[in-house]
Amino acid sequence: MHSYLPNIAKVYGINAALVYQHISWCSEYGRHRFVPLTVAKLAKRYPYLGTKQIRKALHKLTRPARNRPVIVVCNKEGRSWSYAPVPEYNKAATRYHVDFETACRFGVTEGIIMANFGFWIRQNWEQRSQPVRDMLSPDTFDNLLQMERFIYTFTKEHAFHHMRISDWVDEFHPYLSLSSAQRAFARLRVAKLLDMTFGSNKLPIWYLPPGAMDNFVRNQLVRMGLFSCLEKHNVKRANTVSKGQMRSQNGK
Repeated sequence: MHSYLPNIAKVYGINAALVYQHISWCSEYGRHRFVPLTVAKLAKRYPYLGTKQIRKALHKLTRPARNRPVIVVCNKEGRSWSYAPVPEYNKAATRYHVDFETACRFGVTEGIIMANFGFWIRQNWEQRSQPVRDMLSPDTFDNLLQMERFIYTFTKEHAFHHMRISDWVDEFHPYLSLSSAQRAFARLRVAKLLDMTFGSNKLPIWYLPPGAMDNFVRNQLVRMGLFSCLEKHNVKRANTVSKGQMRSQNGK
C-alpha cells in the first residue's frame, strides 16, 4: 500500500501528493533532513507513474504558483538533487491509501478505489462477523482456521459498501474528476475485482465478486496469523492450474 495526504492532493494533485509522502517519510526517518532523489528512483518506487508525471509532480511541489505555495525545498549538490518537506505541511494526520497491485495494473484512481472500498467492505464484514464469532465455540471445530473460514462464509453477504460514485468524489476525493472515477469503477467491474447492484432505495451497493472474495478472505486469515503466506501462495498456484494440467493430474 502507498499512502498520501488528501489535503496535499487537493491542491497539488494525487501524483504530487504521493511523491510528497515519500519525501516526507524519508526525511523524517532517514539520517538527514534532505533526501537525495532522482526521477528514476521515484519511478522505480511508483511504477504506475510515468517519468513525465513525476517531473511534473516535483515541479508543483518545489515551484510556487498562485494559491500553491512551495511545500518541498530542493538543494543541488553537483549534478544531484536532494529534497526536504517544509515542516508546517507535514502535520496532517489522516492518510489515504493506494492499492499497489491495482494501481500498477490499471492506474492510480483504480488503486485508490480498491484501497478505500476494500477497507469499508472489510469494516462492514467484521462488524457482522464478530457477533457470530462470539456465539461460536472453538471446541466445535478442528482448529481456528476452520472456524474463521466458516464465519466468513456465513457472513459474506454483509461484505459490501454502499456509496454513489458522485458522492465518493465530492465528499472524499475532490481532486479526482467524476468522469475519471466513473471510468475507473467501470474498468474494475470489467476486470471482476468489484461489482455493483442497487438496493431498495436505489443506492448503489458495491461488493466483491467470488474470485476477489476468496482472495479477500485469504488475506484476512493471513492478517489474523491463521493462514500462512506459503499456504496462500500454494492455493493461488492450485487455482491457476490449466485444464490440460488438471487432466494429466487426474490421469485423463
